[in-house]
Amino acid sequence: MYKYYKLGCFCFIAAIFSYSCQPTKTVFYSYKVDNYVADISKTMLRTGRLISCGDYLIEFKMKINMKSETEMYDTGSRLVSASINYDTIGVYLLANRQYFEFDTFATSGIMLKKGPIADKQFGFKFGEGKNTADLTQPYLSLPKDTLINNIFCYYVDVLGTKEYPVSDTMGTQFLLIKNRQLASLYKAYGLTCMNNDYSIVGIHQYHKQKKEGFWEEPADLRPVTAAERAICESLIQKAGLPPPK
Repeated sequence: MYKYYKLGCFCFIAAIFSYSCQPTKTVFYSYKVDNYVADISKTMLRTGRLISCGDYLIEFKMKINMKSETEMYDTGSRLVSASINYDTIGVYLLANRQYFEFDTFATSGIMLKKGPIADKQFGFKFGEGKNTADLTQPYLSLPKDTLINNIFCYYVDVLGTKEYPVSDTMGTQFLLIKNRQLASLYKAYGLTCMNNDYSIVGIHQYHKQKKEGFWEEPADLRPVTAAERAICESLIQKAGLPPPK
């Protein structure tokens, strides 16, 4: 009996050890980046949907549909209501400063074309094709924590560069999430901040006196579902890329 007890304990310990030695899967995250004009209130301009896949990023191509209703008067018109919704018309897989365009976000997705990331037709573009490796890294303040759309973030103030000191009128803040596994559009273009533990996920640009400007903020951050992960892995494989790490 004791012999069987020892054997059972050994198998149990071996199973736990084997499980603990399994490589941890890279966590994929889904999130949005919302763009606003900010003054007294925040007016939505557009939204972008993204999926972080380790070193890779899925960027959804979104078609904006705007509907408005007005009332006409002899002296003019009045806006009664307005609404914006989005249709997904394709996806980009961003990797190593290259893009791979697919017709749809599905395991049946067909790759249409690929090329340098700055040449993609739609979506986010940083500096209209500038090589971010050639940009002078700005001086930054120490990070301060904040909460944006229920997401724990940090922000740093841009204090200018050697060539361009900080402006007296315009201010800029980078919004960061401290998560080494989180890919972002800025990271896809090669722009990093602090170190690789942080990912730039948004920006605040504002007029210091007028209290108005442009806001770009993350929202709806969550781990992907099993079905979403399967689609991402399928697109990565079709692009001929190694599994994300």
